[in-house]
Amino acid sequence: GQVVVLEMTGDPLGFGSLDADLVASAAGGPTGPVAPGEIVTFYGFLFGPPADVGAALDASGNLPASLGNLQVLFDGVPAPLFSVGPYEITAQVPYAVQNKTATIVQLLYKQVPTNTISLTVVESAPRIVTRLASNEARALNQDGSVNSFSNPAPAGSIIALFATGCGQSSPASVSGRVATAPYGLISMPVAVTIGGVSAEVQYAAEAPASVGLEQLNVRVPGVA
Repeated sequence: GQVVVLEMTGDPLGFGSLDADLVASAAGGPTGPVAPGEIVTFYGFLFGPPADVGAALDASGNLPASLGNLQVLFDGVPAPLFSVGPYEITAQVPYAVQNKTATIVQLLYKQVPTNTISLTVVESAPRIVTRLASNEARALNQDGSVNSFSNPAPAGSIIALFATGCGQSSPASVSGRVATAPYGLISMPVAVTIGGVSAEVQYAAEAPASVGLEQLNVRVPGVA
């Protein structure tokens, strides 16, 4: 007389399917290897809740590892989640993948698993955050205004760029935890070019009050 409820997915591999070719930096751009701490987006079809769900930081300043009855596992380690939905899931690659060359990823929705995929892991895979469907950087001018074609940065001024995928910082960042002072510096050497010309990097560290983002303050070449 026991009642058994089954989740009918119609997918023999689990609830929805993952495709390694549909995992990319949330900053925009093509698919590729992932780096520790990088913000990535999984694209797919009906592998999450029926409506988009956005995350909120808890009282300790941490992103949730479960959202909308969904988890993303990297080698069994739950990833911090920014948002989940039926077609897109945005998560932070856990720093636990550091020093690995590959990681096995799987989603769980209502404890129903997807297939597993393997993603190549590299120490750093930086991408500058761009505006949606464009190659225009989301940058701030020295006066704090938003940089754009109609509001360019003068030569010699400082602009702030934002990126993800720069790898572990020093001191080490914690997966899913919002950045607070003292901010972790990007561990690997940093170089920036603007218009093909080397630009002076004045700051390269965690972006304040963010998770998985780095901020780079650089001087626009041209005028001292």
